[in-house]
Amino acid sequence: MDDLPTIPGLDREQTAALRAWVLALIRAEVRAEFHRIRSAKTARAARARKAQGLGWGRPPSVDQAKLDEAARLRREGRPWRTVSESVGVPLTTLRRWLDPRKG
Repeated sequence: MDDLPTIPGLDREQTAALRAWVLALIRAEVRAEFHRIRSAKTARAARARKAQGLGWGRPPSVDQAKLDEAARLRREGRPWRTVSESVGVPLTTLRRWLDPRKG
């Protein structure tokens, strides 16, 4: 920083402090602009997905057809493990989706 010019009326330390303050101000403004852009993009994506009738976030781990089949097998009295193997869904996932005591 020795080769940078000083501001007239300020010594070298004051110039360095002012320069650091201005850079911090610019960094803060860049960070704020980044967050404004990101939140606007997220809101636009959410509106577009909602307009298309799509949900937001991670898709469900089990499709509805498998859940319906598993529920039917449970109503018939089949054990959880047998239902899990029949529909090809892990046992804990089935219980999380279907067991009213777990939700």
